Amino acid sequence: MRGRFLLINILICSALLFATEADPKSVVPEYSGETISEANNATAQFSFDLTGYMRAVVGFKETEESADFLTDGNIELKPAEGITAKAEVALAWDIITANNNVVIRLEPDGKIRSNENSEKLDWSVTSSDGTKTYFDTSITEAETTSGNSGETNIVDIGFKSGKGRYEGSETLTIATGSYANLSFDSDYFANLRVVITT
Repeated sequence: MRGRFLLINILICSALLFATEADPKSVVPEYSGETISEANNATAQFSFDLTGYMRAVVGFKETEESADFLTDGNIELKPAEGITAKAEVALAWDIITANNNVVIRLEPDGKIRSNENSEKLDWSVTSSDGTKTYFDTSITEAETTSGNSGETNIVDIGFKSGKGRYEGSETLTIATGSYANLSFDSDYFANLRVVITT
């Protein structure tokens, strides 16, 4: 980019010098810092600052093939074997950035809990094939992994769709521990944050 811009400047200056030598009465145009103009021609400098630029579209879908994101952001868990609850959901992202790397990580805000009582339920998020556990509140010392600098909660790193654009998806399995001892007259919730850093 700088080489091309420099070449254009040199060509413009050469043309102006040639015009001045050929016609002693001509006046070299004034340069205001933005444009050079004389008679019927003008030149402008354009810039495109990519420092720190990032545009990210990220969200959850029913499946990786689904066209639309879940509109309400609510993932409903359903009863599964052993008095537990389970759900599968796809995390999808489309990121454009000038940075070299993109890191996508999952962070829970604590155990599953209720506004009506103090009961809590452990939960975990794994890859759909079960090969990676992003977090499991039953084996962590703290109830939240927010700010975790380890690699366990990283979903993906890098670029896959070409320079500057990073597009992909991952099917996640969300599962709870046994809810046999919980009160059945309460609603339970937890928040799953997707954190993107570059």
